[in-house]
Amino acid sequence: MDGVICDSTHLHRELEDELLSEFGITIPNELDYAGISDLDMFSDLITRYELKGVRAEELVKRKWKAFDNAPFMIAPLPLVTDLIISLSRAGFALGVASGSPKVFIVKVLETLSLTPFIHQFVSSEEVEKGKPAPDVFLKAARLLNVPSSRTLVIEDGRAGIRGAKAAGMKTVFLGEPLDDADLTISSFSELTVGTIEALLER
Repeated sequence: MDGVICDSTHLHRELEDELLSEFGITIPNELDYAGISDLDMFSDLITRYELKGVRAEELVKRKWKAFDNAPFMIAPLPLVTDLIISLSRAGFALGVASGSPKVFIVKVLETLSLTPFIHQFVSSEEVEKGKPAPDVFLKAARLLNVPSSRTLVIEDGRAGIRGAKAAGMKTVFLGEPLDDADLTISSFSELTVGTIEALLER
């Protein structure tokens, strides 16, 4: 969802940077936490920077409290809404599998008026392991009643691509060329119902 359906990545990063500045650290650009749950991200940062007496669970709570108090300005990525509506009209079962909390997923889908088109959604807080584990994708496919072999995942994070591949699903990566993905696109102008149908038939 974040970075694929909506332009919310910058909101996450601003709040995380503000929170982590208390400890004199920022998240290096080379660390790709796209799609990773907040709990896993903060746990990794605590270990990486040897932050003593800091609990990841507390940082997660503080981040989302700040989110509640921040202005909620969010927009869909260009052309993604058109693609979602086209896929829905073509009979595809559509789901969201996100590292964000469930309450945030609901807020985003409602704000972007996408609730009628998304049939199921799963947060990483609802499964045992978040991305890059396949759990969140497998649960979404199960709820949609679609086999993994007939499921395609669109991701902007490498961890998400790894999780989707581990689930036996086809993948589209939104970003720089990525060898692990079945297809890489730089924008949704490159993705159509026909393209997705062709990928699923491979």
